[in-house]
Amino acid sequence: MDLITVIVPVYNVEKYLPKCIESIINQSYKHIEIILVDDGATDNSGKICDEYATKDSRIKVIHKKNGGLSDARNKGIDASNGQYIVFIDSDDYVQEDMIIKLYENLVENDADISICGLSYVDEEGHCIDSLNGNSPLKKEVLTSHGALTKLTECGGVYFVYACGKLYRKQIFNDIRFPYGKLHEDVFVAHLVYDECTRVSCIEEELYYYVQRKGSIMSTLSAARRLYSVEAMIERLFFFFENNMKKLAIKQFPLVVNMLSSVSENDDYSKKENMTRFRILRKRLKYLYFKNMLSIIRYSNIKSFFKITIFLVSRGLYDFICGLLKKRVKNQEMNVIGQE
Repeated sequence: MDLITVIVPVYNVEKYLPKCIESIINQSYKHIEIILVDDGATDNSGKICDEYATKDSRIKVIHKKNGGLSDARNKGIDASNGQYIVFIDSDDYVQEDMIIKLYENLVENDADISICGLSYVDEEGHCIDSLNGNSPLKKEVLTSHGALTKLTECGGVYFVYACGKLYRKQIFNDIRFPYGKLHEDVFVAHLVYDECTRVSCIEEELYYYVQRKGSIMSTLSAARRLYSVEAMIERLFFFFENNMKKLAIKQFPLVVNMLSSVSENDDYSKKENMTRFRILRKRLKYLYFKNMLSIIRYSNIKSFFKITIFLVSRGLYDFICGLLKKRVKNQEMNVIGQE
């Protein structure tokens, strides 16, 4: 049996960590090594890791200074001995058959990545209906380009998450998560799929993605959203540079929407956020003028004009958006008045 490395970054999650670790050590696939990376936790998380290591010889604990999720995952990759890698966040947990099902799916289809569905749950383990039921995953085998295409489609976030997947370790020979950045999965997803020949998917929801108050993903701010936009712009550069112009142009309007909406956040007025906004808009503008003919060719008229106005005249774009919002508000008021 092949050795599979399970990498778990750990930071101040003492409330959730035991359930996560228990779900891993109870996997039906037993030939695993479990690397718990204590990323400088200030609560009892590090101690909990050490206690589990004394109970299960498959567990290895790495204690390090706080460097963020990316740095912790990278340390786990560097220390891994398995032919395959699984990432699990320390506040999440998994079904006991997740690894064996992902492994069998990968081997059966001679794939480089095996993907399962995930279930959004609250801190008590109850399914969050409003977030579930929209998974685009179905039982299928994708080419590298097919997986990259999925990133640009509705539900593409399921293909972005680093978790809920089994990877051939060699994929990460030259890929690491970006140090010090949030939304690190978005920065590397396209690079990972570009290294693949085949990606095999199954529909079963085997990974439980816990939505907890105060987590990075549950807290929106201009600073955090700008990291996501930055990652998406990196993806656009990648698509254009690797002759995937249709994918880039398909994604372009979404990136423009994401960047333009950042200004609606309360903390946008902070100097560092406004500076990052201008830099990212400048990079989008560079891509726009460099690839204008392709954008005109493959974009619909509405998307083309929206992109053009935002990148050529920010003031005009904001003015038009203001008029449209006012118009919608007036229509809503008229409907209320008729009732």
